[in-house]
Amino acid sequence: MKAPDAPRPKLVIPLNGPVRRIWPEKNANDGTSASTKVRGDRIERLARDWWLSEYPGISGKLVRVLAQNYRSRFGEIDLVVEETHPAAIRELAGGRAGVGSRVELVMIEVRARAKGSWVSGLESVTFPKQLRLRKVIEKFLARYQGKAQSVRCDVMEWDGEKLTHFPNAWRIQ
Repeated sequence: MKAPDAPRPKLVIPLNGPVRRIWPEKNANDGTSASTKVRGDRIERLARDWWLSEYPGISGKLVRVLAQNYRSRFGEIDLVVEETHPAAIRELAGGRAGVGSRVELVMIEVRARAKGSWVSGLESVTFPKQLRLRKVIEKFLARYQGKAQSVRCDVMEWDGEKLTHFPNAWRIQ
């Protein structure tokens, strides 16, 4: 007799050929399949690399990654970035700051969906998920000692082909 927590096989019914059973590999930490975990890690690295390489070139912003996969007992935020806007960059370089200079803390949730999925990555960050993320963000802010004056929550979506950035996906109040 099998243990009650043993994974069940997935039936694959091809158009031609016999029915096969596929046993998913399980991740020892959280029960997700190993391939899902590997894919998620790869897409989170893509999002981080996007922020570090491409994004700073847009309107001269300076970006610094503070945390990846920041965990608390309430959940996990995928990427925490400190974004310094152009007027604040002049101030850091010893120049006089212009109007609107600021450093912003950006909390990024990375979501992956298969191409043609019914629900987009942005739509998959539901209100209950936002509440859990808010608690994680509050824990992070309790320890944060940087210069950020505001917090923004973004979503990075992988649709099977490309990354899409959704700034200000939801508000923290």
